[in-house]
Amino acid sequence: MEIIARKKEKQILADILWSKSSALVAVYGRRRVGKTFLVRNFFESLENVIYFELTGQKQESGEYAPLKYQLGNFKYQFEQAFSKKIQPPDSWHDAFNILKKEIECFAGASVKLVLFFDELPWLCSPKSGFFEALDQAWNTTFERFQNVKVIVCGSAASWMLKKIVHAKAGFSRRITHKIQLSPFTLKETKDYLKYKGFDLSLMSIAEIYMILGGIPYYLNFMNPHKSIYQNIEDECFDISGRLMDEYNLVFNSLFRNSSHHKKVVELIASRQKGVLLGELTHKFSSLKGGSLSRILDNLVASDFIKKTAPLYNEKKGTIYRIIDEFILFYLKWIKSVPQSIFESPNTVYFQNIAQKTAFNSWKGFAFERLCLKHELQIREALGIHKILCIPSMVYFYDDKGKRSSQIDLLFERADNVISICEIKHCNTDYELSKSDLQSLMQKKEDLRRYLFRKKKSQKDIHICYITTNGLRHNQYFYQIQPLVLRLEDLF
Repeated sequence: MEIIARKKEKQILADILWSKSSALVAVYGRRRVGKTFLVRNFFESLENVIYFELTGQKQESGEYAPLKYQLGNFKYQFEQAFSKKIQPPDSWHDAFNILKKEIECFAGASVKLVLFFDELPWLCSPKSGFFEALDQAWNTTFERFQNVKVIVCGSAASWMLKKIVHAKAGFSRRITHKIQLSPFTLKETKDYLKYKGFDLSLMSIAEIYMILGGIPYYLNFMNPHKSIYQNIEDECFDISGRLMDEYNLVFNSLFRNSSHHKKVVELIASRQKGVLLGELTHKFSSLKGGSLSRILDNLVASDFIKKTAPLYNEKKGTIYRIIDEFILFYLKWIKSVPQSIFESPNTVYFQNIAQKTAFNSWKGFAFERLCLKHELQIREALGIHKILCIPSMVYFYDDKGKRSSQIDLLFERADNVISICEIKHCNTDYELSKSDLQSLMQKKEDLRRYLFRKKKSQKDIHICYITTNGLRHNQYFYQIQPLVLRLEDLF
């Protein structure tokens, strides 16, 4: 099956495959982002490649699958890959001895051997010995053969980071390549939907992205013979919709005691501009033993939230905000769906919501998040992608600690310039008003006051407006004369 987008990742895998040395590769990223699809579809059908895939299993209860079941799966996958019958191994030590013996038969051969261990955290159940057996097999056998490529992968990104990628000793020091698979960008989403048969405007693609994010698993549910709103209605607001309970499924599959993770996420999601660490610490003071810290680390590693150190006003501390579009959409619109809509098969609940002012306001915030996620594309459109920049959302406070102004996106640049980006969502050309001008002047004044008070060097200030359809040229536009980026620049 064709792999859409993922050019960088495909090139890395190709380089690994044809390199003249063994490889141990760690692949990690958000659940549903397409890690297994990428590895399987890249290697499985290649000529002169033997592809072995073993996937860790969990029970419906969320507990690890019994060792006997996992070893039985190993037997089946080994026989499929190598076309040889074997006796069921009694332990992972025995299983890897079988695998090592088979690998040694290909010493000096031109054939490539790809060993893919998927959902690694589920294979490494307590006292199972899997991790130790894999480590020993790599050290004694796999590493010595240049045609052997071992890939380990897991959706529990925090586990992968702690045990594999960032571990201070052992297995992590032998990792030769790391692939962090991120959600699609807008352009990649456009390419994927086009591949599926869609012919959409950029605004429609952006709206899909603001609801589902760049998650291939979710985008795959979209039917090109239905409108966008019909698709969202059927998948998110119908009792048989495949995304109706996705929020709970994802959290329950990734985290033990996922209710705590959900509570933290839901508090952060309730604040459009994010939550200060101090507020989270106060709110969840009952969580003991560093539990909040671990939960936040887990959520950051899973690409659900982002941790942002303040560019200015350092005393206010770290800000956490949701960066997963589907989670935000679920908590705002799906979670609160009244049960009565499922009693009538002809209800068009979401399509009615989409016509209301509240949904249009929500799209304004969603477009802002979309821009923040595509800050690299914004820098390229502004022509500053080759200038060292620090991107940030910025908040200013008055003497009483009350927030006086905020800047949607700011680039502090190494060329003595600060670029202020104002983000506006509008179905037509956005028309600047007197209040827009006054708000912008307040932000510039707050910024210059801060720089002066902190005895920082004064910098030139450039103004940019990022809008869906551009700016109308009126008297206020000519007073500011800003740079203008449109939605198309994010693609």
